[in-house]
Amino acid sequence: MNQAPIKIDGIRHWAQFKDIDYDSSDFSAIGDDFERETGLVQRGKIGGAEALLIPQKELIDYGALWLPAHRKKS
Repeated sequence: MNQAPIKIDGIRHWAQFKDIDYDSSDFSAIGDDFERETGLVQRGKIGGAEALLIPQKELIDYGALWLPAHRKKS
């Protein structure tokens, strides 16, 4: 079972999702291509950890175009 936080009337709740079949195996490739092709990813340190600042709307829009162009149809 998958879960995700959602807001209902401004209050955060955990929603459970059943029967979601997804394949995230190429998400790293999407991120790598997005960073290389757009230049929108900023890298830096937070404490001792490397951090990435990625504009989410742009990444989602990019991924929506990337997936049908790169995934093989079953």
